[in-house]
Amino acid sequence: LAFTWSEEGLPAGTYFENQLSATTKLVIPGSTCKVLGLVRLSLNGGEADCTARVSIDDVTPPVITLTPEVTDMTVACGDLPSAPGSSASDNCDSSLSVNFEESIVEEAFAPGTGDSRLIEVRVRTWSTADSCGNVASETQTIWVVDYTPPTISNVPANADLDCSHDNAPCEPEAMDECDHSKPTLEYSEEIDTLSCADSYNVYRTWLATDGAGNTFSDAQTIRVRDIEAPTLIGVPDSYTLECPMVPADNDCVVTADDNCDEDVDLQELITTVQGCGSTFVRSHEFIASDNCANTVTDSYEVTVEDTTPPVLTDTADDRTVECTAGYWPEPCEVSAHDACEGDITPTYTSITLPGPVDCSGSFAVEFTFHAVDSCGNEVSDSHTVTVVDTTPPMISSTPDQTADCSSVPYTVPSASDDCDGVVPVEASEIRIDGSCPSVYNLTRTFF
Repeated sequence: LAFTWSEEGLPAGTYFENQLSATTKLVIPGSTCKVLGLVRLSLNGGEADCTARVSIDDVTPPVITLTPEVTDMTVACGDLPSAPGSSASDNCDSSLSVNFEESIVEEAFAPGTGDSRLIEVRVRTWSTADSCGNVASETQTIWVVDYTPPTISNVPANADLDCSHDNAPCEPEAMDECDHSKPTLEYSEEIDTLSCADSYNVYRTWLATDGAGNTFSDAQTIRVRDIEAPTLIGVPDSYTLECPMVPADNDCVVTADDNCDEDVDLQELITTVQGCGSTFVRSHEFIASDNCANTVTDSYEVTVEDTTPPVLTDTADDRTVECTAGYWPEPCEVSAHDACEGDITPTYTSITLPGPVDCSGSFAVEFTFHAVDSCGNEVSDSHTVTVVDTTPPMISSTPDQTADCSSVPYTVPSASDDCDGVVPVEASEIRIDGSCPSVYNLTRTFF
């Protein structure tokens, strides 16, 4: 503090001038600015109290101390420092308070940078005043700039998906530590189709931009692959039919389903292997392929077989016939029919067997009829014709005769047989003598 002393009513230096070996001044204020103080002077090693009217004029401002000291600065928005501690001292006032104010002002650029990323200018002011109106202040200007890009959260990780999975984009969120409002978030998607329609890569990009033009991007790659083959529906099991039954041309309805491809390529390959007669094996192979060449096959077989033998008709029963001249049994008219092949011609064999009587007119003929189809199914039937000779031969009649003993006739009758035709005639003769040697009866028996 600077003091100006004025002494009223005392000649200058009359009492004090040139008499002070040491000067100690203690000012005891009696008012705020103009004070009446008591001055104690040490005179010649002793003490003397004298009172003078002292006019004290306080024109010295207080002193503000900041801890730590501050300077004007440029900082990133996330690095704004806290306000330092402050205190004030004064040569008169022993207790002063410091008032702190912080305001945001408009500013185009940080000083000397020409940078459009300036967010705000903060002005910090510390001020104080003593009781005599002396004022002191300290000012700090902070230019806050944004060089920090925003962030994007909830961006999903890269994924490998089957084409049947839902791969709709999620909704990430953009945040910025400097912007009070959310940054803008732009979404873009690019699809790179591979060798087939249901296998592709999806490239998704999110771009966040804050108010200062700082940008940040994040991306996701989804690899969509179709590795699952279609499914065949309605393929029946293999089955067998007996000829003459035949399968229908369209004996089943086969469809194909796929987890990705709505229009599956379905082919049917039919191969027929001909067997014996009317038999065959027909193979149906179904091939289903989706857009990515995933393929499934299935098949079934229809077998038409012939295990039924033909049927012989018009066959005869065993019979016995009477022998006649030149007779030989003939086979009857036997026919054969097969369910698969229709009419077929049977064959026959015959063997001659002994008759019931050991003679030329007694014998038997066995006829065996045989029919076989193209598949080797066969049928046989036989009957026997037995020829018997129960009819005796016929001998022509020879009348009784009377003859002269000198010319006795000998007439041999003829004999015929239904079986043997002309047969030899044997005879026996019995003589019965009469009244004289020349008279007798001859009885001839022919057989």
